[in-house]
Amino acid sequence: MAAAIARLVEIAQDDDAALHTAAWALFQRSRELPPSESASDRWTAAGLFARCFLGGAEAERLPGDLLDEIVNEAGRLAVPALREAIRTKDPSGIETQLQWWRRIVGACRESHRHRALLLTNLAAILQAHAMVTDSDADSREIVDLLEGAVRATPEDSGEWPQRLLNLGAARRRRFDHSGDAGELDAAMDCFGKALDSLEADDPRRRDAYVSLGEAIRVKATRMTFSFNELGALEEIRSRSSAAVFHVCELLNTEDPAQKQEIVKRSPELMDPLALRVLDDLIENAEGLGEDAPLAVPFLQMHRGVLEALQNAAPDPDPDPDGGNGPFVPPAAAPPWVAEARSLLDQGQVEEAEALLTGAAGQARADDDPHAEGHAELALHDLVIQSIWPAPGSVDRLDRHAAGAEAAFRRARNRDGLVAALSRRIAVAVQLQDGPMTQGSMQRLLMLDPYGGAWWHTFIRAVVSDDADFSRTQLRWCLDNTWRLGPDAAHYGALCEHKLAFLDGRAASEQPGLSGELGALVERIERDGPAAGDDARLAAALERVEVIRSHAFSDTVQHGLSAVYTPAYEALSRCVAARSTASRAAEAGVDVLERNSSRALLVRMLTTGAGPQSPPSGPESAQLGEQVSAYVNAPTPQHRALLGLAFDKERGRRRHAEREVLRGAAGPLGGPAPVSVKELQTLLQDDDAVLFFGGTGDVCLITGDRCDRIASFTPRTLAREAASLHTKLAGGSPPDGRPQLALLAGLAPRVRTTVAQGSRLIIVPHHGLWQIPLALLGEERLGEAYRVSTVPSLSVLAELLRRPSTARRSLLTGLADPDGTLPHARAEVAAAGAHYREARIRTGDAATPDAYRADAVGADVVHLACHGFYLPEYPDFAGLQLSGTRSTPGMLWYSDILQTPLTASLVVLGACHAGTGEVLSGAEYVGIPGAFLAAGARSVLAPLWAVDDAISFRLLEGFHAEYVRGGSAAVAFRHAQRAVATDLPDRTGTAYAFQLFGLP
Repeated sequence: MAAAIARLVEIAQDDDAALHTAAWALFQRSRELPPSESASDRWTAAGLFARCFLGGAEAERLPGDLLDEIVNEAGRLAVPALREAIRTKDPSGIETQLQWWRRIVGACRESHRHRALLLTNLAAILQAHAMVTDSDADSREIVDLLEGAVRATPEDSGEWPQRLLNLGAARRRRFDHSGDAGELDAAMDCFGKALDSLEADDPRRRDAYVSLGEAIRVKATRMTFSFNELGALEEIRSRSSAAVFHVCELLNTEDPAQKQEIVKRSPELMDPLALRVLDDLIENAEGLGEDAPLAVPFLQMHRGVLEALQNAAPDPDPDPDGGNGPFVPPAAAPPWVAEARSLLDQGQVEEAEALLTGAAGQARADDDPHAEGHAELALHDLVIQSIWPAPGSVDRLDRHAAGAEAAFRRARNRDGLVAALSRRIAVAVQLQDGPMTQGSMQRLLMLDPYGGAWWHTFIRAVVSDDADFSRTQLRWCLDNTWRLGPDAAHYGALCEHKLAFLDGRAASEQPGLSGELGALVERIERDGPAAGDDARLAAALERVEVIRSHAFSDTVQHGLSAVYTPAYEALSRCVAARSTASRAAEAGVDVLERNSSRALLVRMLTTGAGPQSPPSGPESAQLGEQVSAYVNAPTPQHRALLGLAFDKERGRRRHAEREVLRGAAGPLGGPAPVSVKELQTLLQDDDAVLFFGGTGDVCLITGDRCDRIASFTPRTLAREAASLHTKLAGGSPPDGRPQLALLAGLAPRVRTTVAQGSRLIIVPHHGLWQIPLALLGEERLGEAYRVSTVPSLSVLAELLRRPSTARRSLLTGLADPDGTLPHARAEVAAAGAHYREARIRTGDAATPDAYRADAVGADVVHLACHGFYLPEYPDFAGLQLSGTRSTPGMLWYSDILQTPLTASLVVLGACHAGTGEVLSGAEYVGIPGAFLAAGARSVLAPLWAVDDAISFRLLEGFHAEYVRGGSAAVAFRHAQRAVATDLPDRTGTAYAFQLFGLP
């Protein structure tokens, strides 16, 4: 066979037809021979036939195996030809290949097993031809061929995802030439289907992610919008939000007179969008039927009233410019921006904020939107650089970014508008506010396609449920932070944190400590301290301490604690590990104390000097209305409205703080936290302090020692404390056994170290604030010691520094302001009977103003009323005193702080008045702390709801013992023991009370 083929090749060198005939004959003969004997000859004959076929010879109904040989031969010949054509940009060589491959595809039956491959190969050659000719003429045929390849490939085949990727790439290229958005959408669909079909460990997934992400960015940058539409879009969004709030406020108010007042002071209700809000509520109520929270007739009645009022109201004057117009060249930032940054660099956050807030207000007064925009932008960045991501900081970021956007839009400042929109998008992502994200994204893409594409990619990465896709897009964002200009470093760090979370290197997706500091803290928590860690942490926290030394406001102190508590705890572990055994506990406690209740410590030295937080006038009435509505009907709707009102009041208080700072002669701030050594000099010989640290250590501090005596797991302790709180509040008495596992080993150690009858002052950790610690232990701590609790060692030190007084002559009492607590009047009257002089006000006379007038100079203050407390708003805890007919007169937490006291004791017969929360890391907030900061040495208050009849018996017995000259702790022990003995089945109230401050 071989000799015959060789002879035929020699004869047919110049005669293609003869060669074709000979090759065909040889191929047919070779098929008759066994494969083992004719393999080489068969391959040779097939190769000769392939040459003829590709050269133009026709053949009908080619056998499938012969076509395979032809394809192999065609591929061998095509590769060098394509390379040469691409190198020389000469399309003639590719055109020959196209002729060959079109003949192959034409000869291929639909059912051929390699048809998809042949279609793909022809498409690849066409693509090479398009590259050489720089033409789009072949793009439609390429897409058609690749669509045929996809159809010819089974979906369960391993090649199907690759075919989809090829088709998606072709459609993407076609979009680049034609601009047809449909092609781009089809490309994204192909990439998405390919991702869905690829296994998790398939390396092609990365290519699919990259292709899909790039298509998404291209689609984002091709979006076009008219600048004249931006003002209208933002205005509608803002008006809609305002309309929703005021409609809900109107619906949740029952008193007709109050409804009229809301309509008068809420121009937003005259907006047609308010009717649209009611239309949506009516539609939802009709769909829910009987399950609707608000009845349809009720909603329709409100809509009819508003519509009539709107029809009767005059049309507002239109804005002739509409907030739109051409951009103007950007001007330099005002000089006070640099001054504020200098203050911030020095740690004077509040002074910088006061400067910028004043500048923003002045700019608004001068109608200078350029300066106003820069001030709002700088205020946004100040929050980022100081207290973000502390609770409440995101809302402040949103407010400042929105203010900057509105100002820069009025100023026609393109660069400022881009910066403000970028910040709004970042806030919207954190708030998971889809509409705000979309609206801001549209505006940014029109103004800055490069930065807009970055944000578009970041958003898709954040919201995706596919971790691999998110990683790919976040890596692209990291590589392209240059698109963000001066904001690149901050948002690059945000990407790194989210990547660390996806890779398991960060415990939470939400940002906390940033960059290297966050990574260092997480490593210490995971692996323990290493050499040099303490120095790096101390250096990182040095700036935090500088800020705190200047910080007057609760907002800054709480925010810093929220962000940096993990770093302080990590440093505590490091210094304890590095110190000698005798100094380890003391060193660790000293670090934790630097982060403990700093805001309250500041208040202790500035009582009466800070901003007057209690609102007055209309604002006070509105807040009181919301409280009254919630107390009378504690529905989710009333709670939500009350929360909005509290948030608004927090903003007003921050403004008041800034006004104080603007008028101050120099930086304000509190004292430095006390060290263990300093505290020991203030303790009496038999005093002891039990310190529960955030690192899980329990330390016992006496006049000459600081020892670690136990350890705990904070989460476990919090869970056990919550369970015990529920039992005790329900009336289950302590049964003599330790109700917390921690105390099983701790109490005996205390008894062997601390003499019986001594003062034992406890600094609780988080969940322990929920339970009366004096009741616990095999032998109750309160029976052996004079027990009390304090928020921090530094607060205790300030209490010990205050001059003690033996005066117990004058009692100020307020009771039963609303007539619903009959035993409260008897409670305060009985208490007053034990003192030489008593100023008692009950009923309508028990007002906040009466408290402010009578409490000053009193030796003992006793308030018997209703308490008000929401766990998420402990800074709005309060005592309900007498007000108007429909609104209680609230004695707020902040009001208590602003009324200086000289009382040695404050007694609160009010439900939940002793409840406090450790928020924002390690900052205690509660009514007892406010009274201590205001000047009281001791506070007795309940941790849960109490029965006023039993409170009367308990507190009457307490005052009887207290005036005899004993300590508050001893008097409380006797009174509690007596009630528990007389009413063993009614101990829920007796055991609710806890002593705060000095025992």
